[in-house]
Amino acid sequence: WRSMQMLLAKALLLYSTCLVRAHFQLASGATAGPRYADMQSALDVLDITRSQSADRVALCDHPFFWVKFMAPPNYKLMVGGVVPVIERFWDTRVAAAVIGPGLTGGEAAKLPQAIQDQVPTGMGAYAIPGHPDQSTCHFLEDRVSLFSYKSVGAEAAPFATHFDWPTKRCHYHEEWAGSDMWVVQDKHVELAAPGLHYIVFWPPGDQVLGPPTATAKFGAVFGDVGQSEAFHGAMAPISDCVQTHNQFNENDCHAGGGEADAGGGEADAGGGEAD
Repeated sequence: WRSMQMLLAKALLLYSTCLVRAHFQLASGATAGPRYADMQSALDVLDITRSQSADRVALCDHPFFWVKFMAPPNYKLMVGGVVPVIERFWDTRVAAAVIGPGLTGGEAAKLPQAIQDQVPTGMGAYAIPGHPDQSTCHFLEDRVSLFSYKSVGAEAAPFATHFDWPTKRCHYHEEWAGSDMWVVQDKHVELAAPGLHYIVFWPPGDQVLGPPTATAKFGAVFGDVGQSEAFHGAMAPISDCVQTHNQFNENDCHAGGGEADAGGGEADAGGGEAD
């Protein structure tokens, strides 16, 4: 019986790992700059009925990240956000807004004016505020997130450059790709109608819904409730300003098998104030 319990525990752990790794990477690196920075250039998502993610370096001139997709009828959307475990991004949060036909609520009137000005006629917006209190995982909604993400201390982030965390954080350690991330957003949104929709992500300056006021790095996560695994289709084009996985996460040299460029090349988000 004890051996059966151990096998079951291992199976559950493996199942959890597979679920959390289910995000289809939309681009081969972290994007930055004008591409995907507004509604007109939004990244076109092939299949919204699976879990997918994209890393973004939010720079002063282009702090927003936009995607667009076709929603099926009666669809509930999962929207999440993560931040790489890097000391200067301790205060970074991820807010989002879903834009589509018939959508209202979530304090849409408080969205940054730069977003409100782009909402097309005939569409509404649902705002998803950031969560200032990150000492626990109290804000998680998706069942996979609830099962997989834990509130821990700095010792649980071996791939990140070590520093003393003021409090515990909602966190996920990605062993296979070699990264540690703070999980900062996790929300379900019931869409009002099928058809064309947009999601915009950004690091709010007030940690809630305010306009961006500093450069940042974050990951956008979205798709179906339960975060289904599917890896069909090609990755999206990336801009000239792009960071590799190690550059984006600023891993220690031991983490990814090679020396990480902490400077980040052209798309260097230093965490300073936005112009």
